[in-house]
Amino acid sequence: MPTTRAMVAQFQTLLEKLTEMKSDLTASMNANMGEMKSELTASMNANMGELNTKLTNVNEQISANKEELKSDLKGIGDKLTTMDKKFEEMEGRIESVEYKFENKFVDIENKFENKFEDMESKLEAKIFEKVEDVSISFRSDLEKLKQKVMTGQGDEFKFQAPYSKPSIKLSTYDGKSSWQVYKTQFSIVADANQWDSQTKACQLAASLRADAADILQTLPETQRLDFDALVNALELRFGEKCVKDYSRLQLKSRQQKVSETLQELATDVERLSHLAFSDCPTEVREVLALQHFIDGVRDPEIQKALRMADLKDLKGALVFAMKFEAAQQATRKDRHPIRAVNESDTSNSSVERLERQMRSFLNRVESLMSQKADGKKTLKCWTCGREGHLQRSCRERQGAETNSASRKEVSEKLINGHLVGRRLPDFGKPHFQVCQISTKSTGENGIFIMGHVNELPCNMIIDTGANVSIIRNDLAQKLTEKLIWTPPRVVLQTVTGKKIDIHGKLKVKIKFGDTTYQHAVYVADIADPFILGLDFLKEHGFTLDFNKNELRSIHEEVTIFKIKHRTESIRQVTANENITIPPRTEIIVPGYIGNDVSFNSGLIGSAENKANGLLIASTLVDLSRKTIPVRICNVTEKPRVFQKGEVLATCSPVTCVCKSSSLLLSNSPQQLTPDLLENAELSPNRKAPQKDCSKNLKTCFLETVAILAILQ
Repeated sequence: MPTTRAMVAQFQTLLEKLTEMKSDLTASMNANMGEMKSELTASMNANMGELNTKLTNVNEQISANKEELKSDLKGIGDKLTTMDKKFEEMEGRIESVEYKFENKFVDIENKFENKFEDMESKLEAKIFEKVEDVSISFRSDLEKLKQKVMTGQGDEFKFQAPYSKPSIKLSTYDGKSSWQVYKTQFSIVADANQWDSQTKACQLAASLRADAADILQTLPETQRLDFDALVNALELRFGEKCVKDYSRLQLKSRQQKVSETLQELATDVERLSHLAFSDCPTEVREVLALQHFIDGVRDPEIQKALRMADLKDLKGALVFAMKFEAAQQATRKDRHPIRAVNESDTSNSSVERLERQMRSFLNRVESLMSQKADGKKTLKCWTCGREGHLQRSCRERQGAETNSASRKEVSEKLINGHLVGRRLPDFGKPHFQVCQISTKSTGENGIFIMGHVNELPCNMIIDTGANVSIIRNDLAQKLTEKLIWTPPRVVLQTVTGKKIDIHGKLKVKIKFGDTTYQHAVYVADIADPFILGLDFLKEHGFTLDFNKNELRSIHEEVTIFKIKHRTESIRQVTANENITIPPRTEIIVPGYIGNDVSFNSGLIGSAENKANGLLIASTLVDLSRKTIPVRICNVTEKPRVFQKGEVLATCSPVTCVCKSSSLLLSNSPQQLTPDLLENAELSPNRKAPQKDCSKNLKTCFLETVAILAILQ
């Protein structure tokens, strides 16, 4: 829009007005500033004057107070000097009073001493007179009595000794015997001695011993001499109401210990039966005690004989079990085998060995003659028994000679006066080798481990004195391996001289846990299924730890069992204390398995009779500790209560623990969660939130079977 003159004029008027307004504003502001400055200076001057006057007043007051304080201090000093003078006067008076008091006290003492002496002299005179009178009367009475006795009047002078009631001694109570029996005995003794309530309390407190004496610490001091309070405390601690349930649990799990005799077991079972079934009739209690005694016997043969016998009470069962045990010990052979296997040169052995040598030699000659007659020229080695080569070119013989030359030089010495290192000509005769052992069977004096021979389960006897390993003939026949022929120069002989035939050798696979070992063993007729010799232990670097009952190697730790006990069955894990598991909660509960466990490791599993809604995690635990951790998950909406002694889970023996990590799961948690959700028995509506939750918490999933079971 183009500018006009009118518009320019308007702009000029506006500018003029603005300049006027600006000048007016600056003038008003300057005026206001001057007024404010004058007012501020006036007020400041007034305030400064007031402050100066106040300061002068304060200084005057301070000076006046100083004068007053000085005058007060002078007055206090004067008072102190007067007080000191008064104290000195009081001390002088006190000393004079003390002196007067001491003089009077000495006078009083002298007077009392004089009076006491006068009284003593008077009393002595009176006592002497009385004694004289009594002695004179006594002598006269004595003379009269003598005369009457001499004249025969004896009935009047028969003396009767005063009757005193006998005091019955009270026995002690330690809390182990029955409280009801002791309470009855105490009441009888108290009535006989005519004790009152306080005497009863004192006697009862003095008779307490051991655990029963601890009750005195729980009572307050006012109730320790109260007979009723003391009896109520003992009734609560040792009465039948509290002991009955605990005795039933003990009786249910009572087993004979290793070093416990049958008499001790029967006595304990009878005691627990009286405590647990005190309200039952005598016949019923005897039947229950008999049944628990039979169940608690450790020896299976004695237990079987007791079940087959017609027994009616516990005493008869104890007599029968002791007779059976004595007969069993009498018929058992007292063997103490000392196993040892040694390899020795028997060139000059007994005649029996020479006969066996000649027989084998003749048999070979006959076989060679028959082969020659048939026109077949089959070469066969006398060392290894294989066809196709002779003894001089046998590799096994060359390797054996090299190993024997690298051993001790003493083994190369010959008897017939030849030089060391020289070999006598054998003239084609084979050298015999004798493997000596103590017995065919180890009986009950040995140790064994559990393993597999060519995938066949087998208990293997550990023999550190044997140089070779041996497998039983019937067990070798079950294997598919081909039997290697053994020359007759190798003989197995016991310490007593009894010979055991060797059927050959086998190359078997021995497996412990996850590790497999290749080894050559001899096949012979022995009682034990398999004997692990020193050759196997040295070759694979095994060490024995008898303190922990373990056979160790660089790969694994194998549990050792005693032949006397064999492998123990599944054990029960019980609760150490009363515990409550809230709903939908997972906790670790402390458990107890007992002290008589011969294996070191165990696998926790779910009990067969466990209620639904509880999940037990499979866990490898160390049984050398007193407390066994049991992981339990309560998936229900109600709390679960475990009483002390209640069965939580079962524990199976673990014979081998591998050290390698090859058995661990190689899959990641991300790969495990989809399979878990697919296998879970959930509806599609419930799977969707679980899938979202698993994605958010995928780092929290553990690679164990137990947590997978809990999530399902």
